[in-house]
Amino acid sequence: ASLSEAQQDSAKVLGGTLHMMLVELQRGEKDRDQIRRPRWQAGFDLAMGRSLAAVVRAQGYNLMLAQARRGMQFQNPESDTWIIQPSDAIRSGSAIAKQAERAQEYLQRVIAQHPDTPWCLLAKRELETPLGWEWTETFTNVTPPPRPRELPNDNPRSRPDDTVRMIERK
Repeated sequence: ASLSEAQQDSAKVLGGTLHMMLVELQRGEKDRDQIRRPRWQAGFDLAMGRSLAAVVRAQGYNLMLAQARRGMQFQNPESDTWIIQPSDAIRSGSAIAKQAERAQEYLQRVIAQHPDTPWCLLAKRELETPLGWEWTETFTNVTPPPRPRELPNDNPRSRPDDTVRMIERK
């Protein structure tokens, strides 16, 4: 897929259900401290942490693709391929870095306050996947595909002059 198609896919993820879910969770954020039941606290914190993490990953991915579209120079003259991969570092701006911190705070709170629960297990799994992205360069010997060779037409029945002669006879 091209970079612009990949950016469009990323934008769809951000603009759809994920965005609506995060907006709804943020509406309830101010009332989080009023939740008294531990399972509801864990559920809210896990949902908020996972939603923020997903938004951070999608926004960061989109911005990294935009960087590539603007053009990137290889540091190593032998490199010919850029690879985007998950990273613990947030290289896509301070606003995204702040959201990443919030996601980690929510998920860490689940782990600290609700140990040995399914919510704790899910929060740990979420934190196993880095929130950021990075470009690495490598040499893969990428070359354009060879052009098909034009072979002479050896079929005497379909030579261009014969076709012209056949039309003239009719």
